[in-house]
Amino acid sequence: MFGSLLRLTLLLSLLVALSEAHGAINDGDTGNTQNVPSVFPSEKHGTLAEGNIRLGFGLTALAAAASALGSLTPFLDSLFPLLPFMADFRITKSKGFLAGSFAFASGVLLALVLTDLYPEAISGYQNSGKFNKKFGSFVAAAVYIGTVLCIFIGKALFRKYKRRRVPDANEEYKSDIEKADEKIVENIDHHKMLKVGLQVAAALALHNFPEGLASFTTTIASAKIGVIFAIALALHKLPEGLIIALPIYFATGSRWKAFLIAASVGVISQFLGAILGYVLFVTYWNEAVSATMFAIVTGSLLYIVLHSMIPLARHYDPNNRYVTYYLFGGLFFFAIVSAIFDIA
Repeated sequence: MFGSLLRLTLLLSLLVALSEAHGAINDGDTGNTQNVPSVFPSEKHGTLAEGNIRLGFGLTALAAAASALGSLTPFLDSLFPLLPFMADFRITKSKGFLAGSFAFASGVLLALVLTDLYPEAISGYQNSGKFNKKFGSFVAAAVYIGTVLCIFIGKALFRKYKRRRVPDANEEYKSDIEKADEKIVENIDHHKMLKVGLQVAAALALHNFPEGLASFTTTIASAKIGVIFAIALALHKLPEGLIIALPIYFATGSRWKAFLIAASVGVISQFLGAILGYVLFVTYWNEAVSATMFAIVTGSLLYIVLHSMIPLARHYDPNNRYVTYYLFGGLFFFAIVSAIFDIA
């Protein structure tokens, strides 16, 4: 699976390089081509070209397709017995697969956030003309830290509200995904699996909406960052589709119902976020808006990775047989892909 994604990465990097070399904006042409200002001064060509809009929706579709692919897991397990060398393997029972997937995606996202997204936020504020250049990093830090604090405050208010309704104080500190995950692994109370699956689907729909927005807007601002972000997002979506589909499959016994519900959550919410990003793009867009988006995404993704993805990977791999290696694998993967983009 990771080999196929790496080949896809190389193909996308080539397409991005070609689109930048032959895009709608030509620096050397003084004819009828309109010089549109670049969102980021570091970009050689204006990133407001139509090619980036198409790429933004295309990469959003990639992440949505990965979620739908993860939703096909119940079907895949019915095919493995036909393969002699995988007759005993089941994704639905492979904790190593889930742990490795979450850890690898976490490594890619951590590297992306710390080495690309946050520096781009600082650069955007410094070059926006709306702030004193030397205070650009302070503005980026304020937005990034403020985003994380807002998440903390929102979680605290939700826990306070939930404490009044749920007598078990220990359960309230577990995320919806984590609680659903434990029920999947331990096979506790199959009659409640459908309810669990639908609750997780609703939670992930809200979670996917800003990811679709982030995927589109980061691609508009920088094709390089957008492609890497979309690949990391796709890796993250594979187990996400699985987590939604499994409890629904266990509850209904229908692979098709599980697939349709889980795939719809991933596809619809991702594209709604991308559509909002497009509306933002065509109405009001400048470097300060881009920088703000990057700073918000930085805080949000760091919270998701550190609070949900890595702990969930460790939950599947308590003896740390896979998590550390796949986490570094994600970091190395990002470094290699970033180097390929620099060469291109």
